[in-house]
Amino acid sequence: MEQRKLGDVIASANTGGDAIQKVPIVDYDTGIKCARVGDITNAREYASWAFCNASKSVYYNYKLQAGDILVTRTATLGITQYIAKDISAVYNNGLIRLKVNDTNALPLYIYWAMKTSDFLNYINQMNSATSVRPNMKIDYLLNYQLSIPSIEEQTQFTNTVEPLMNAISLNNDEILKLSEFQAIILTTLSSR
Repeated sequence: MEQRKLGDVIASANTGGDAIQKVPIVDYDTGIKCARVGDITNAREYASWAFCNASKSVYYNYKLQAGDILVTRTATLGITQYIAKDISAVYNNGLIRLKVNDTNALPLYIYWAMKTSDFLNYINQMNSATSVRPNMKIDYLLNYQLSIPSIEEQTQFTNTVEPLMNAISLNNDEILKLSEFQAIILTTLSSR
């Protein structure tokens, strides 16, 4: 296993669109959802994210795609979410999106490496170093040292984990649909 900086396996890292100017939240269906810090911190599924107004160029610049990793950079630092498939969504400036360089590492492996206590301890060092509201810089995140096994070992790991993650996601989608159905039934019954 090789020790490398996170930045060594990342093809690109950037913050999202300005939450007020570029990706404002709206209360109607625009066909584009927006991932916000609260969504990631509270592990909300895509279906429950709010809709936003985004121009074509903003959508193109901040569109979430399969293999992207989102990391909170404000409020609670270092909470991560893996984007398993292309979705009609963008992310706001409270988040950092990482695109993994697939020749060096697999995105799903890197995501799980960022779920370890070692990563959280690294992030917490930044929290304890400031008395003001934390705001993680991309450079700080990319300096994190992690262990990178061979591509074969990463593939073995991801082949085991991916089906489990897919099953959890499907279950969460079903729970959300059942909750919406329950709300409709209760509303219908209460209006009688």
